[in-house]
Amino acid sequence: MNRFKTIIMTAWVCVFFGLAYIAA
Repeated sequence: MNRFKTIIMTAWVCVFFGLAYIAA
């Protein structure tokens, strides 16, 4: 369960930086 949560958080970080890069 902890591993799954870590994967989800990592995915959200990737999406956040991806959108920030596109918006920049």
